[in-house]
Amino acid sequence: MSKNVDFDRSVNLLDQDALNDALKTNPGCAACHNSLDPLASFLWGTYYRDYDSPSDLKYYHPEREDYWEDYGGIEPAYYGQPGIGLQDLGHYIAADPRFIECAVERVFSLMTQRDPELQDAQKLRGWRNSFIQSGLKMKVLFELAAMDSEYRATGMGDGPSSIRKMVTSDMLGSQVTDLTGFKFESGGVPVLETDSGGLRTLAGGIDGNNVTRKATEPMTTLVLVQERFAQAASSYVVAHDRDNPEEARLFHLIDFHETPKTGEAAMVAQIQSLHLRLFGHSIEADGPEVAANLELWDDLYEVSLTIEDAWAGLLTVLLRDPDFLFY
Repeated sequence: MSKNVDFDRSVNLLDQDALNDALKTNPGCAACHNSLDPLASFLWGTYYRDYDSPSDLKYYHPEREDYWEDYGGIEPAYYGQPGIGLQDLGHYIAADPRFIECAVERVFSLMTQRDPELQDAQKLRGWRNSFIQSGLKMKVLFELAAMDSEYRATGMGDGPSSIRKMVTSDMLGSQVTDLTGFKFESGGVPVLETDSGGLRTLAGGIDGNNVTRKATEPMTTLVLVQERFAQAASSYVVAHDRDNPEEARLFHLIDFHETPKTGEAAMVAQIQSLHLRLFGHSIEADGPEVAANLELWDDLYEVSLTIEDAWAGLLTVLLRDPDFLFY
């Protein structure tokens, strides 16, 4: 739920007493704090005092649920309904009719990567009814979303239902690893799954703190991460498939001795295979994609003078193709 709030900018945010008074008496402040502060008071059991003790962060502390009496004096309440601790809060949320609406809309937004609009109302009512009939099982909502024509659409056109979806940072990592066997890690840390030691937010992901909505279109940092990931994964799988032909992941139709002059037929078949594996569709042997890929391979070979580098460069380009980033 959202609301418009007119905030009084004359409040002196540097004066603690004036700020505390404004939170209770200023209409702009009270519009949010009258609801949020009582909700926050349910969470004192998660309060930690010892910053150096991991165990203090790991466990819930029911003995601290009444800390609201000493810190702020705001009694726990869910929109006017008093309670104590997470158990009461959980019951209130589950009983709130807006909870079901929120769950349905959030699953829709997550899977389609857009906010619900008026034309989605009838569909979402059906999802809501199925969700209730299932006993509020989230997997039912995700199944409905996954089977929906909008989620399964692969083409471009006019209207929200024709918008292609960009892969998440986690999805990008898992699909490249599945294809190439390369794990994007730094010091054992999965680069696309973490923030403090990785690049998840730079790759368009969320951390739930500073970034709360994933990117839905390419941005500079995402393109840079994708480029480095594609380069590393391509070099890895080329070396792997060259040295382990019986366990080849992608390059199983060549032996890395072919050139357009000595083995063009095998190279064409290999390019067709790469397109099928990476993009999920077939291309013709005499089609423009094959011709463009062979030309690029030839240019790369002329620069690098090694067959392995030429194939790694070509695969890098394919892994950075918009058709690989969007579905």
